[in-house]
Amino acid sequence: MTLIKKIDTKGFKSLGNTTTSLSLGNGLIAITGPNGSGKSNIFDAITFCLGESNPSLLRVNKLNSLLYDGGNKGKRSTRTKVSITLDNIERKIPVDVDNVTISRELKDTGENTYYLNNKRIQKNILQEMLKISLIDPRSLQVIPQGKMMQVSELKPEDKRKLIEDLVGVSQFDEKKSESMKQLNDADIKLQIASARIGEIKNRVYELEGERNDQIRLEQLEKQIRGLRASVISRNLFHLKQNVSIDNKNRINLEDKLRNIKSNQKSIINNILNKCSNNNLHIEYIDARPADVPRLWVDNTKMKKILGEIKFIDINEGLHRTIGYYKQLIKDTQFVFNMKDKNWIE
Repeated sequence: MTLIKKIDTKGFKSLGNTTTSLSLGNGLIAITGPNGSGKSNIFDAITFCLGESNPSLLRVNKLNSLLYDGGNKGKRSTRTKVSITLDNIERKIPVDVDNVTISRELKDTGENTYYLNNKRIQKNILQEMLKISLIDPRSLQVIPQGKMMQVSELKPEDKRKLIEDLVGVSQFDEKKSESMKQLNDADIKLQIASARIGEIKNRVYELEGERNDQIRLEQLEKQIRGLRASVISRNLFHLKQNVSIDNKNRINLEDKLRNIKSNQKSIINNILNKCSNNNLHIEYIDARPADVPRLWVDNTKMKKILGEIKFIDINEGLHRTIGYYKQLIKDTQFVFNMKDKNWIE
């Protein structure tokens, strides 16, 4: 059992603005005095120090009323502090010391500060430690006036709950309920997470398929570019060969054309000489593109000399041949220009 060994107050209610200490020994302790001497204020000081913040349970209108008001001629206190020293030999409180001192300080600004062995501590942490040792200001460990009458009038179910609070069963029930709630919340979160994981997996599979398709597409495009380059390179090679051959043929044809023109002039001169020797009348009808005259003759002797020939047009077929090769050269030059401008790979 955890026992109170000492109570220290300063500036609390009517107990004065100086430090008031009350040492308590083992066994039954009774505090006596006339009405209004402050016996109940000691009870209120214990409840206040253990964390009670309800003004009505501390018998005041507001918490600031707990500060010493100065009496008739004294000065009002700006703060109050209550300390309780507990016997912890049995280590009911999870602190490895024999005596545990709990303190609470209240300022006139409403600020509350809690201390454990003169070290600041948060209220919720302190109350958790007190619950472990079954110390609660609202339980029957501290019984205010009229409390026993209220307990005697409770229903059996409420009495059972009160007893469970005293022995510490209720706090485990609360922890169990809280743990079950947390477990249910965790199950719901786990289901949601599992569903999201499934969706993410499906999306990953889709993205992986798209990635593989993209890689395959890039490989095929690379192969296509390589094949196009090979085809164009082969075509260019053949075109270069054809151009070289055509250039040689063009030179040969030009040589033949010069020879033909030379022979043509000789033939025309011979014809003119023969016509002149036979007293034939010659009339120039028009001129051909290669300056070859078309002759019109009306003498039957000339017809015998030239047979059925009415005009001489020697180089007509030759013009067609030269025109074909010129067009072929233009087409080849167009391919080279496209390659220089990167229009083809």
